[in-house]
Amino acid sequence: MRITLTLIAITLTIIVFGQDSTRFSLTLKCRQNNSNISLSLLDTVYLSSTPKQTKKIYTDIHSSDSIFIIPDISIGKYRLEFFTHDYFISRISVIICSKCENNFVISASPKKPGSNCNNFTLVEVSPDYEGGLKALSKEFRKDLTKNERNLIKSSADFKVHFYVTKQGKVCDISFSQDIAEELKNTIIKSLTEALHWQPAIQNGKIVDGELSLDKRDFLLN
Repeated sequence: MRITLTLIAITLTIIVFGQDSTRFSLTLKCRQNNSNISLSLLDTVYLSSTPKQTKKIYTDIHSSDSIFIIPDISIGKYRLEFFTHDYFISRISVIICSKCENNFVISASPKKPGSNCNNFTLVEVSPDYEGGLKALSKEFRKDLTKNERNLIKSSADFKVHFYVTKQGKVCDISFSQDIAEELKNTIIKSLTEALHWQPAIQNGKIVDGELSLDKRDFLLN
């Protein structure tokens, strides 16, 4: 069963388990809610990994044909907030990963005196596997050798964290603690070869998503 998270205002979270330090750029394309808007500059962009922690601040980001490039972002889930003098731009939640498109749409509207630009509702449905955890467990175990099964059973509990792209591809798998390299390779191979991942949904649209599972949730279900 999918888990639906309704987040009001600025409640967004990120789970990080020793993620890759590789850096990426994200692309923002402005969707203008008024034909008279010509947004060529983002005065300030705040990038946060949690609601109370601003990770980076970018200033004076200029566009090319209403397309903005934000550089130097590591793999993860973030919230972006924007400030311009003349327009209100809705904050967004983004996933950055090595196989994600890393392209996002922002919406701009002219600021009106007395308007409240700070409230928004974000409804997210996490990535899932078709048929749920039991189906994932069956798919995961079907090609394991006896030695691989024993290695998993004898290991301490751990969490595995990864990203599922819009196309249902798994990438950037990481672990909550150090485990045997052989065990890591087995888990990575089985997760990436599973074919029936369902991507996340955000406000009714298919998006890249992240997922964190316990060993007991799917490896030995």
